[in-house]
Amino acid sequence: MLRCLKVVRAHPSDSTISPIWRVSGDIGELWRERISRKARENRVYFIGANCVNTVVAGSDWHGLPYVGQSVIAGPDGRLLKVGSKDREEILVADLIF
Repeated sequence: MLRCLKVVRAHPSDSTISPIWRVSGDIGELWRERISRKARENRVYFIGANCVNTVVAGSDWHGLPYVGQSVIAGPDGRLLKVGSKDREEILVADLIF
């Protein structure tokens, strides 16, 4: 995520997408707060994308659950959409530029 945020500061835009694949542990609240804060600090729409289900590759991670909860936050930091912990879904939000 830090590399993504450095790019935001170097190349300002109206939106940023930050992919993550966090496995196991309940980081939902921390994840939502972080995305909200970064959207507000940079005054951009911030999309944090994550996976659901379980890891199928790599011996160290195989079988561990992803935490899900993809997020779309507005430039004011308000969470526009929050995804499920355990279901695949498409998050849709109107982004007004």
